[in-house]
Amino acid sequence: MTKSTDIPKKQIIVFGCTYIGIQIATELQRTHEVTLCDNQPDQIDIALEKELPAILIDYTDDEKLKFLGIGRHIDIIFMAFEADSANVFVTLSARFLDQNLHIVALASNDDAKNSLISAGCDRIIKPYEMIGREIYNLIDRPLAMDVLSSVIYGEASLTLSEVPIPENSHFIGQSLKSVNIHQSFNLILIGIMNHKNQPLIFSQAHHPYQIKAADILMLIGEKEDIKKFQHYLTEHLSEN
Repeated sequence: MTKSTDIPKKQIIVFGCTYIGIQIATELQRTHEVTLCDNQPDQIDIALEKELPAILIDYTDDEKLKFLGIGRHIDIIFMAFEADSANVFVTLSARFLDQNLHIVALASNDDAKNSLISAGCDRIIKPYEMIGREIYNLIDRPLAMDVLSSVIYGEASLTLSEVPIPENSHFIGQSLKSVNIHQSFNLILIGIMNHKNQPLIFSQAHHPYQIKAADILMLIGEKEDIKKFQHYLTEHLSEN
């Protein structure tokens, strides 16, 4: 008998049948098990009309949160209520029920962000700030945004890849600015992630960071060009 090698889908709850919450659930359900929750019947109806699984629930009741599976089998919750106070409340309750739960939340401003951090949120997204940044990029750097959109929405055969730096690579000790990957391999270097899980360092930032073994380069390019670069890394090692 052949054993199944399928990876179990993550169990995700999206709180808030708002426009953003529905968009998040629509995208996530492609690869995960997703349920929408709200305490407003009309919001639940909107989600059900879009054929999304949605549950009417009193999120102020910890027993109802347990009923959803928080503290048992839920892997991630996403807080998408329009009211920051609601996002903070559920974050606080969910963190109390499950210390290992991954919590992502929307925040309208820095005060809400700080409150969410204090409540135990793992990652915070400020949608209005992101929209402003994207509009700026569309106006100021339209070509770069076209490339990025192609990657995100699958409109080109490009991929975003994580490529680790091997031991004895001749890239070790070089700064991000000095690594000329674009001309040599037709790849775009987005930045580097330190092997100690520090935040991503963008290649365009004025940062003195020098590449180390096991660091991870974030690259955009054709899949074949990515493979060629990976092959180059394994074949061209420093003798020292």
